[in-house]
Amino acid sequence: TCATMAQGSLRCWGKGQNGRLGDGAKVDRQTPVDVFGLTSETVRAAAGGFHTCTQLANGEIWCWGYDSYGQLGNGLTRDEVFPVLIAWP
Repeated sequence: TCATMAQGSLRCWGKGQNGRLGDGAKVDRQTPVDVFGLTSETVRAAAGGFHTCTQLANGEIWCWGYDSYGQLGNGLTRDEVFPVLIAWP
């Protein structure tokens, strides 16, 4: 689960497997933790079953978590424990 906070930060909690919480760890969190490394205020977020993506106020899209099939959009197929910028064509 993730929530956009009033000040523009993003916090996530729950199952941390595959780095899906974006805090650099692969551990479960029972309370919200800050997503690390976002460069601007969060506008919206979408949490999938095993990965999460967010759009920032500057228009960038960042994703993290499970990536065996390229679902993070950064051109790789490896799990990411921190947000990575989506590679646009």
